[in-house]
Amino acid sequence: MRQEQLRWRAVNKQERTYTILRDRIFSGSIAPLARLNIDALARELGVSPIPVREALRRLEAEGWVRFTPNVGAVVSPVDSTSWEQAMVTLAILEGAASAEAQTNLRRSDITRLRKISAGMEQAAAHADPLRSARQARPPSSVRVRRDRECRAERGRQSRR
Repeated sequence: MRQEQLRWRAVNKQERTYTILRDRIFSGSIAPLARLNIDALARELGVSPIPVREALRRLEAEGWVRFTPNVGAVVSPVDSTSWEQAMVTLAILEGAASAEAQTNLRRSDITRLRKISAGMEQAAAHADPLRSARQARPPSSVRVRRDRECRAERGRQSRR
């Protein structure tokens, strides 16, 4: 969820801070082993250090952040085994979702998916897991968008 979207929802500062930090870690904009300075994050997010500290503790409990003595909070490193298992799971789910959505895809969607696939292959060839993960997101967005369009079209047709 993006920071702009959070402004429109009534959430407390800790929840907003947690969501922003989690999204940054998931997207790779905060890299593994990056130091998370509580005061700097608090200034950047416009909150006191307390919501940042609480959000980091929550992320630590989930395994996304770890606290290192004399260093502070850092983003947990990517475990190659966990990453590989997640990618296998993602590949299975993506394949099943693609098979289910294939009747709703346009030729332009297929072209876009091929470009995304080529980008993922290039990222894999350079052993860049963060780039590969960023590349992996768009196929889902193509399917979700097309599925919504198809459902909306079916709804309009049924009302006629």
